[in-house]
Amino acid sequence: MPQRPDILLITIDTLRADALEPYGATDTETPNIARLAGEGVVYEAATTPMPLTRPAHASILTGLYPDQHGVVTNHKIMPEEVVTLAEMLRETGYQTAGFTGIRFLSRRSGLGQGFDDFDGPKKGEKPRAKEVFERAGKWLGKADPEIPILLWVHVYDPHQPYEPPRKFRRGIDPEMERQIPFIRWKSLNRVAKSNDGDIPADVFDLALDYYRGEVEFTDFWLGRFLEEFDRVRDRS
Repeated sequence: MPQRPDILLITIDTLRADALEPYGATDTETPNIARLAGEGVVYEAATTPMPLTRPAHASILTGLYPDQHGVVTNHKIMPEEVVTLAEMLRETGYQTAGFTGIRFLSRRSGLGQGFDDFDGPKKGEKPRAKEVFERAGKWLGKADPEIPILLWVHVYDPHQPYEPPRKFRRGIDPEMERQIPFIRWKSLNRVAKSNDGDIPADVFDLALDYYRGEVEFTDFWLGRFLEEFDRVRDRS
């Protein structure tokens, strides 16, 4: 009987296609995502059933449209009667675990159905990609190497606020960084109010640089995690 495959589902919040090397990005360095794309299939067009975090991920995990699974806003809880991929695979003997970096995808969302282990942030917690991938890595180390797994990891870093770690702030004007050390909606609103509703080009460019840094930070820790996954889950 053929060995059943491990399934690793990585989802990244608010990650633009044009910020990734496989889709033509030239100013953002995402070597780990590029390497993953080179080893698999890259879809040139994909459409979300709804541009909201919880409904979109509920569709990923169920194969249903939002009006079918009932999660039509970020605050709707998925009904228990809706069957998830994790539930189906667990019934066939898979080990299942999920690790998320945003409260919209915490256990209270209902999206943890079918996961033997599920870890999402509690109130006040905002784990970054490094921490989420490390938590997932610890679970990997404890999983039975002879039994297939479904592991879902979701990270949130490319979402506002844009505040990349120092190492990932390359090419940023020091004076601009001193004036605006991070980007949040509120900070952009203040800038717009003082500029007749406009965002000056230098502030817009700074926001793009910070976003680029968040994407590159995420790619870095994804790469570290993929190396660990390959090492730990070598079931050949």
